[in-house]
This record gives sequence, C-alpha cells and structure tokens, in this order.
Amino acid sequence: TTTQQRKLEIIILLESPGGEVNTFGLTAEQIGRLRREPGITVTVCVDRMAASGGYMIACMASPGQLLAAPFATVGSIGVLMQPINLQKTLEKYGVRSFVFRAGDEKAPLLPFGDVTPKQIETVQRILDKVHEAFRDYVATARPVSLPFMDTISKGNVWLAKHGQDIGLVDRIVTSDEYIGDRVRDGARVLKLQTLDRTRVFGKSFPWMSLGMPAAMSTTIRDVLQDVQQLIAKCNMAVDQLINDTPMMMLRNQVASIRSTTTTTTTQSKI
Repeated sequence: TTTQQRKLEIIILLESPGGEVNTFGLTAEQIGRLRREPGITVTVCVDRMAASGGYMIACMASPGQLLAAPFATVGSIGVLMQPINLQKTLEKYGVRSFVFRAGDEKAPLLPFGDVTPKQIETVQRILDKVHEAFRDYVATARPVSLPFMDTISKGNVWLAKHGQDIGLVDRIVTSDEYIGDRVRDGARVLKLQTLDRTRVFGKSFPWMSLGMPAAMSTTIRDVLQDVQQLIAKCNMAVDQLINDTPMMMLRNQVASIRSTTTTTTTQSKI
C-alpha cells in the first residue's frame, strides 16, 4: 500500500495433481487474466503439490511470486492418455463391433473396434502437439524457466527445494509463513471463504439452504409468497435451535421456575 494508490495482491493456495487439459487450461487463463490487470499481483503458494495441470495454473503467478514449501511436488510438464480397448475381449465372447468414420482421423481410439498403427500414430501426434503447447505456455508465463525447458518438460516431478534451481519456483516458503510476513509488513489480509448457509453455531441444518429464486418475482403476490416462505424457514431454524439439547434443558428450567412461581402465588392468594 502506498499513500497514492492501494495495491491488491491475490494469494492463491494451490493444491492439485492435475487433470483434464481443457479444464485446467481454462482455469490457468482465468488466473492469467487477473495477472494482466494493472495494480494486481497474483501470488501462488504451493504447500503440497502443483503437478501437470496444477503446475500450469501455478505458472500464472506474477513474476517472482510462485512460492512453494520445500517438500512440495512441482513440475510434471507432460501429457498422458490411457484409453482402454475391449475389442479382443469382446471377440472371445463372439461379439464383433463395427466403427464407421467420415474422416480418417475422427476418434482414432475407441473402447470398441480394431485399432490400427495409423490410429496410434494419430493419437501420439495429438499428444505431442498438446505437450508442445504446454511447454510454450510455461515458457511464456515463466521466462526464467526457458533455459531449463528441455530438462523440466519431460514429465518429471521435483521437490520444490530442487526445482527452484531450474526455474520451477521462485521462492521456498510455506503459505503460512508468507502470509504472516505480509501481515507483519502492515498489509491488510482478507480471506475469501465460501459461506455454508446450512450451518448455525456449528450444527448442520440442510433445509436452511435458501438460495435465490430461479426467476425474479414479477408481482407483489409472488414477492409476498417468497417472503412468507423465507419467514417460515427462519421459524423452523429457530424452533430447531430451541429444541436442541442445551436449549431444551434451559427451556425446561425456565418452565420449572414459572411453575413454582405460579404455585407459590396461588397458595399465597388462598
């Protein structure tokens, strides 16, 4: 923070072994969009693992801001595909599957149907292209890793304390330690947390998930019905809290005191 301008740092606590190329590529791009915003620093902290697609996301940290615990696993810049073909098994039971294609390279590997050497070559060519795109993505996001790209892009994984020397991470530090340092430096740290609307005082009430209507009410009657439903659900929440064991004991004690007071008052009047 400066006297002229307040700067924003977004800290992402990342733990991921990777997954589907499309999904992780989209997620990385969304974080990259934040990174490109003026005045925003994106810090990625890896305490346990950021491998394969997880590392693709980690690369979107701002320059110098990819942090990892010393024994975190990082890297795995590679692509894996492991399809299963059941054609030979089916043939043992007299089942024959036929696959018809319009386009020689359409869906080269399927669970059923014969697989030719040409189709295997097609799949390998696709994987090589994805791998090349992965390499380029990391090199563009982290120019510091470019001199080591041939070493780190073979699908291997490293401990972060070893990966720092080959451009995989920028600094060895745990997320707790880094955030603690930022607090001591005077930064105002806020944690973004998902609100669980079904828990009250540590107890679960699944029916309290109210949510928003699928469509906005268009008439006064609809609005009133929405309000009435909301009030009814709130009343149910209060009733369940009251009927909870500690509250029940308190209510019974109050009822006992009231009963004693009423009895005493009645006897005094007699």
